[in-house]
Amino acid sequence: MIDIDKKIKDIKNTKENQANENNQELDFKKFYEVEKLDNAFHNPRKIIQKNQSKGKYSFIDLTSFALRGKDLENINFNILLDDFLDEGSISFITSEANKGKTFLSFAICKKLLETNKIRKIIYFDSDNSKMTIKSRIKQTMKIEDFYFLDYPDFNYIQTSNALEIDNQELEIDFNLITNNYLELLVKEQKLDKTFIVFDSLFNFFNGDMNDNKKVAEFMKTIKRISHKGGVTFLFIHHKGKSAESEFMGGVNFLNATDNLFKIHTSNNDGDNLNLTIITKKARNFLPYNLNVSIDLKTLDLQIERAMKENDTDLLLKAKEIIERKGEVLQSDLLELLGKSKTDNRTLKKLENGKGIHYNIIEKQRETGGKPFKYYMSLKESKTIINGVEVEAEQTLFSE
Repeated sequence: MIDIDKKIKDIKNTKENQANENNQELDFKKFYEVEKLDNAFHNPRKIIQKNQSKGKYSFIDLTSFALRGKDLENINFNILLDDFLDEGSISFITSEANKGKTFLSFAICKKLLETNKIRKIIYFDSDNSKMTIKSRIKQTMKIEDFYFLDYPDFNYIQTSNALEIDNQELEIDFNLITNNYLELLVKEQKLDKTFIVFDSLFNFFNGDMNDNKKVAEFMKTIKRISHKGGVTFLFIHHKGKSAESEFMGGVNFLNATDNLFKIHTSNNDGDNLNLTIITKKARNFLPYNLNVSIDLKTLDLQIERAMKENDTDLLLKAKEIIERKGEVLQSDLLELLGKSKTDNRTLKKLENGKGIHYNIIEKQRETGGKPFKYYMSLKESKTIINGVEVEAEQTLFSE
């Protein structure tokens, strides 16, 4: 076995002596040769030259940090809730007000604790008062023999009230949460398998949510904590004011998040909360529309796919055809799927893939009359508002 450490040390000493004698910069050519040998033995190494006078690194060989097969050996894809949450992901739940977002997030927390899928939950709530929480979290909501709020691994933190520490009041904002708490726990490796909820995002974001630069900085912090600490994040967020806005804020929220769920319909009869959820984005699993049922006495949660497996297969086949062609007329798509051009049942099923697998747009005929429907790949860089193709900049996520 080649002793890589010894080879690098010998070359480094030789080159440093030469550089000192000739008053020259250190030559890294030999290091590259050893690096190739080093990588062959799957032993990546940081080749760094430090400028002693300035105390800075004058050269860092970034290729030595390249991922190798051995770096992925212990990486596992863990599903926390089927078709809904995966470990280490960043997810958003969005809807209009009073659709049941908070009840859903509570029920998710309870389910994760009951199934031992996570180690700890930290729930930051800036929306609800103690009176509201008391009216929602009833004594009948339990995990094992514990009242939900008293379960040791569920930590509910109401951030609308200031912290009193050493006779000082501190506002619990995003900077305090990250700089004085989460970042420090990441360094101590104490956040592994932790589930963190922000309810709601609007109250934790400093500045203009439509400023994509600020959004990118915010999400960069969240992604760093998630990736380094093994944390799963869930953000509760509000829908934008305009009809076409999925949620308030800049498009970088969508770019940086892994999963985006939109509560489409909500029915609360006092005993059960029934939701239909549209999966707008899923990075690591196939997106399905979901039917969700929550027992309002116990917070018991049930999630199931809104469509049968055959219907899902139909949408995926349609998606493949549409992506191959880029854009296809509705009648032509039905024919390619082996269906009749007047098959209304299939058309209703295809509507369920809108915005998830493809876009559906209408184009007016030159001669007038009923417009043509086209199915278009999501990869196409066109703007669709309310099902109509328009000449406009990206406005879907503007407030």
